[in-house]
Amino acid sequence: MKKLFICLSALGMILIGCSKNDDGESDKPNNNGNEQPENPNEPKLPELPALPDPDDVCSAMDDLNFMAYCYENFDVNKDGKVSVTEANAVNKIKISYSRYFVSSLKGIERFPNLRKVYLHKNGIHAIDLSYNLKITSLDYSEYDSDFSECTGLKTVIFPKTLKSIGSKVFWDCYRLAEIELPASLISIEADAFQNCTNLMKITCHALTPPTTSGYLLGINNYGKPYISENLYVPAESIQAYKDSPWANNFKNILPIE
Repeated sequence: MKKLFICLSALGMILIGCSKNDDGESDKPNNNGNEQPENPNEPKLPELPALPDPDDVCSAMDDLNFMAYCYENFDVNKDGKVSVTEANAVNKIKISYSRYFVSSLKGIERFPNLRKVYLHKNGIHAIDLSYNLKITSLDYSEYDSDFSECTGLKTVIFPKTLKSIGSKVFWDCYRLAEIELPASLISIEADAFQNCTNLMKITCHALTPPTTSGYLLGINNYGKPYISENLYVPAESIQAYKDSPWANNFKNILPIE
């Protein structure tokens, strides 16, 4: 009986040893929930600076209303902080101007899996979505992405993954003076920048003109289209843009400076 016990104990030790690799670690992947799988086709993100509080992504924010919104909606375990794991689970930000009037989105880059952003009528002056590479489309809807009537908005930086912009997404953002569209863009709907009457320069890096119809800046009260001043495109694509509906929106189509 004693010999049988010894044999069974030895067999158990062998089985435990087989479940580990040469370094003594289990073969089961050790994923603490903070790491995201890498996509070789996804543009590499520039390294972000260290968080002031490494346990709280909200410590990177400078707008108290944006911070309060994030604590209320994304602090799942209610410890008074939004951890990296909690931030990684966020795919939509929808901020009501009547409850949180946000003027700065600094810290939005800490949400790498964000897909939708709704900021209708908020007080933002700049939008930088360059770190939010899961955003591929912007569509005018309370269930999607909307920056309409953000009348203080002056600067927008799109992610390099953006493929489409819907109608009226930037409606009445009349302080916008110039926009740079990424090479990934495939389509942009008419009226995407409706009433953005100061938008005099658009740079589009797409080699093939993104599909569009109608007028990007919309039509005024007299039924006349708003025409922007200059469109800058890759030099080898100038003729393609001139032969497309884009030509109806600009006085000049020029090579990217």
